[in-house]
Amino acid sequence: MTRFSRLCAIALVAGLAACGSTPQRVPAELTAIQSSVPARTLWTDKLGSDGNWPLVPAVVDGTVVAASTGGRLVRIDAVGGRERWRVDAGFRISAGVGVADGTVVVGGPDGQVAAFALDTGKQRWRATVPAELLGTPVLGGGIAVVRSSDSRLYGLDLATGERKWVLIRPVPALTLRVPSGITLAGDTLLAAFPGGRLLGVKIASGQVVFDVAIAQAKGTTELERVVDVVGAPVVEGSEVCGATYQGRIGCLNGANGQTIWARDFSAGAGPAADVRRVYGVSEQSVVQAFARDNGTLLWTNDKLKFRDLAAPLSWGRSLVAGDYRGYLHFFDREQGTLIGRLSTDGSAIRSAPVSLEPAARGFVVQTADGAVVAVATE
Repeated sequence: MTRFSRLCAIALVAGLAACGSTPQRVPAELTAIQSSVPARTLWTDKLGSDGNWPLVPAVVDGTVVAASTGGRLVRIDAVGGRERWRVDAGFRISAGVGVADGTVVVGGPDGQVAAFALDTGKQRWRATVPAELLGTPVLGGGIAVVRSSDSRLYGLDLATGERKWVLIRPVPALTLRVPSGITLAGDTLLAAFPGGRLLGVKIASGQVVFDVAIAQAKGTTELERVVDVVGAPVVEGSEVCGATYQGRIGCLNGANGQTIWARDFSAGAGPAADVRRVYGVSEQSVVQAFARDNGTLLWTNDKLKFRDLAAPLSWGRSLVAGDYRGYLHFFDREQGTLIGRLSTDGSAIRSAPVSLEPAARGFVVQTADGAVVAVATE
């Protein structure tokens, strides 16, 4: 099911107008390109389907840690692809993978949270929260933060699993069912919330230090007024950048939440950023680059329209993003032209690639059918 189809399903459940009158979204056909990116598959590990929950591998200490919906956890050498260990979490996994301080944390649809030793895969503790868990757990300062489907944040002691704090915020009646992300910057969580809001939260205590709106709801119907932050906020220098569905893309001051710039935008995936640019993927899979300092539009590429592009990664001289058929597309960061393409296993890539550096010059992605694919770019 595409992101657009999931939104329509939400609208129908809420008793709103159906989306049948909307023009058909026909994915753009791929055309031949002159590739100038030396990308190749380094290794592939088959882990099992991620179901309807996009799971994101973690890279730590020269290894990749990945999970499957079926409950498998695996640690793989980043360069050679050799498995160091593979374990069963004992429950289905819908949130993962978070790694820090020698600990791996995942969560499940029934609220289970479990921690495992990074070196051996042995379970350290298991806890439960009263809701389905989504997104990637964030670990830092001795705390593991997990996010529930009702947008609550739970801070758990990383050593014991004991609940330290809970953050509850009001949410609109209608929201997108997409994992709104959390990013850690120093000792502050940058947490995206429905309604187009971004919160700064102290990870040790759950204290809110700022609460700002990236975008405001517009329109006359409930569906038109859905404004949700899509994906995880990205941190570049002292700035935090985010994008919303039916709202805006922009950057804020990471210390106080003050807006630096914002532009009208309707995101279909989370943004990416580097020293000079912020990159957005629209709900139609149109990719745009903005100047990071003032938001000036630098380029637009609509050659992959409706291919359900996932959040991108700024990589070397390129921007790379996966699509609904498992293709990785490489854009020139300066001009926005397509300069490379690599196929994986034919199933959707629904999250951003994760860098393998410094272990290897490349990145890793996970597909909907459960392939963990390392890509070398040398």
